[in-house]
Amino acid sequence: MFKTAIAAALAGALTLSAAAHAEAPALELRFGDLDLSSEAGKAELSRRIARVATAICEQGVQTGTLLAGNANAKCRADARAALADRVARAAPNSGLGG
Repeated sequence: MFKTAIAAALAGALTLSAAAHAEAPALELRFGDLDLSSEAGKAELSRRIARVATAICEQGVQTGTLLAGNANAKCRADARAALADRVARAAPNSGLGG
């Protein structure tokens, strides 16, 4: 099953909660401290997005099957795209489109 993330843009941060698990902790993606006009800042933002996407998709995952691995990879790709879209709307100079 794929997890969906609910995000609310805050001043330089996104707070995320896994909708499929009410008991799951909220996750935060901070980017207000990054210089998004620099390549280094954009690269760090991409790393942070990947880490949060992984954390979202690993909540409640049972490992050990190829199917679970494939579903988790799809979840991470979907979560990265959704996070990048949210950041792009909150910070147009992020270089993520939007």
